[in-house]
Amino acid sequence: MMDESKTLKEISYGDLGNRVHADGSGVAERRVPTDGMLELTRLCSLKCTHCYIGDARWKKDPRELSTDQLKALMDALAERGTLWLTFTGGEALLRKDFKELWLYAKQKGFALVLFSNATLIDDKMAGFLELHPPQCLEISIYGATRETYERVTLIPGSFDRFMRGIENVRKRGLPWVLKAPVIKELAGEIPQITALASEWGVRLVLDGEINASIGEGQSGGKAPCASRLSEERLVDFALEDKNLLIEIKGMARERATAAMAPKTDEPLFSCGAGSNMFYVNSRGDLQMCVLTHHRSENLYADRTVADGFDATWAKFGDFRKIKMRADSPCIACDLTGICKSCPGFAHLENGDEHSAVEWLCRSTHLKALKTGLPHRCDIKHFVYTPPKKP
Repeated sequence: MMDESKTLKEISYGDLGNRVHADGSGVAERRVPTDGMLELTRLCSLKCTHCYIGDARWKKDPRELSTDQLKALMDALAERGTLWLTFTGGEALLRKDFKELWLYAKQKGFALVLFSNATLIDDKMAGFLELHPPQCLEISIYGATRETYERVTLIPGSFDRFMRGIENVRKRGLPWVLKAPVIKELAGEIPQITALASEWGVRLVLDGEINASIGEGQSGGKAPCASRLSEERLVDFALEDKNLLIEIKGMARERATAAMAPKTDEPLFSCGAGSNMFYVNSRGDLQMCVLTHHRSENLYADRTVADGFDATWAKFGDFRKIKMRADSPCIACDLTGICKSCPGFAHLENGDEHSAVEWLCRSTHLKALKTGLPHRCDIKHFVYTPPKKP
């Protein structure tokens, strides 16, 4: 039970989510769009090798939503029950109207989250965020040393700006989380990054699931996939997560006593995308999530933003009724509970949302092998085969 005496600033993002979805109000069943992400811009202050944005981060998109369009969108979201709103990019702080948009969102009553690389959080911006705090500030780190950080970001001087940003965040006592992509370029510095997080007294989130790009150009397509770790190294990092190991052990105990019946009627979308979660990109396209641009519509196509949201949201309800194709490799798999694949990830990778992402599939089977998790899935093309001993 959440402490009723806490102020909004003291209540965690997770507390709010758990309360709304567990209070018997039928929010999930009624498909209330409670949780949204708003991409303010695709411009970024960095040029990271693994970024999913593509070449759109190099120059401002003429189709980028205006201040008034974004305010009208927030009006519509507030009327439709959105509680949490994440400002993201690119780098959201590059918007000249960021403060105006942030204050407007505050006035609408959203619990705000900000994704940032911290390079633009100078003392003035940190002071502004202290006066108008986010529910959580999620900051990405790309190396523990200047050499590694700038090998990933490709911007000289960016490491020093990042460190100054972190200092400003800590000095102002902002609520924050540190995130690190577990990619080839910085994997060797994960221990140092972990030590930094400990020194700073902040929670560290590691993510090794790198997807293909949502954008175009030289840095679009499958370019980010070059930064992926091998299945071996990815699983080694994943299995350092004690919570994951507890989850897998629980699954193993259940399977020791329960019959594992094959799945035959599985929904394609089993997460919250298009049910209670949504994403709006900087051009005004409403998506089920950040990875599903192939199932999106523009909110401003000869209609009001409110009408555009309602029409597209209704279509998302239809999309969620789609069943997995009978020939999908995932429909017969009983390891989906520990696999990060999803329709959006699969579509970006293969152009087919019913397909399997081989890199993820092999990693998942290796995870099961290393933890002794029993499973029935034996699709030959994807099953992990241990390397032969020399």
